[in-house]
This record gives sequence, C-alpha cells and structure tokens, in this order.
Amino acid sequence: MNSDHAERYAVKAGAANSGWRLSIIDPKGLDLSGGDHVARLWFDVPLTSPEDFRPVLVALAKDT
Repeated sequence: MNSDHAERYAVKAGAANSGWRLSIIDPKGLDLSGGDHVARLWFDVPLTSPEDFRPVLVALAKDT
C-alpha cells in the first residue's frame, strides 16, 4: 500500500512534501508519516467492520 497509494492519501490529507508512508489505520481514518511530519486523513464516516476498509481505501486511491 505504501508504494502504491501513500502519496495520494497524503495529498488528500493536505500534505505538501513527499516521501509519505502509511503509519496507522483505524476506524476513523489513517495516519501518514513523512520524515518529521505526520498527516491525518479522516474517513467520511467511521468504519464498523474490517470488510469496510478495502472499499474505502480503493475509493480514496482512485478519487482525484
């Protein structure tokens, strides 16, 4: 996921620099780290099951 989508998620989170990696994912969103910087991308609604994650992440990666 880091090599494919982390940079795209960081842009959506409003991050300006590059070199982002996915650090944490939880029901409310995901955290990215890039050097000394951290960015948070919030989901529209909290996810309630493990099955909910993949479609949301795929949609975020495709939506530009």
